Amino acid sequence: MLPKETLSELLLYLVEHEELKSLEALHSFNPAQVRAALKELAFELRRESEKEQDLSKMAYKHLDELSPKVKQVLSTLTPREFQTLFKQFGVDHG
Repeated sequence: MLPKETLSELLLYLVEHEELKSLEALHSFNPAQVRAALKELAFELRRESEKEQDLSKMAYKHLDELSPKVKQVLSTLTPREFQTLFKQFGVDHG
């Protein structure tokens, strides 16, 4: 799967450059409605991506105290998994 930031850019590109003529056969949605939905989705993905990047940049004060093996395991986690794990153990960031 594509990273959220990349997917967001792809959706915005499609909104700007695709005519979406094949939608006429559906008779359910018009191109303007689909463009608006894709644009909204792109912006939501961008917000989620930025939020996840912020989480991944958090400097946990206890991180330096961890062993190399633990750091290796933590490096495999997604930013969301990382945050959830630290929240579960009650570790504050900063």
